[in-house]
Amino acid sequence: MASKKSLKAVAAMKEDANSSDSISQDNVNAILAAIGSQGDELKKLIEDKMTALSGRLDALDATVVNLQSEQAGVKQKIVEIEGPLNSTDLQLGEVEKVCEDLRAENKSLWAKLNDLEGCSRRLNLKFVGIMEGEERGRPSVFILDLSAPGTVTQAI
Repeated sequence: MASKKSLKAVAAMKEDANSSDSISQDNVNAILAAIGSQGDELKKLIEDKMTALSGRLDALDATVVNLQSEQAGVKQKIVEIEGPLNSTDLQLGEVEKVCEDLRAENKSLWAKLNDLEGCSRRLNLKFVGIMEGEERGRPSVFILDLSAPGTVTQAI
């Protein structure tokens, strides 16, 4: 590298200066030139690194802008979804209430049906050959008279 050459040149000049014990103007100029060339090399190296870092920072900035844009899109979608979701929650609550009401009504109807079926199976008699309305509003007395002719009828 050029910086190693410059260091060698400076070291060689120091040896020359030490050997003659007097620093000549030429030696001072050579030392200053070597330092100047190292400074130029350092400046170039720093500029190269800054350029590379600048490129990386630009890429990072572009990535951050892209991520922010995507995040804004996601936020918008969340807002769009929240409205219908809240509406659906309300509707679900109403449906659950209706379902519970229907469940209670269904239970009541089943109890009523079982009672009616039970009543329809008890003590049902069918009389054939008797005219409709012959009991004259008193079916119990009519049945007693019909089943036991010649006995005293009592109202039940």
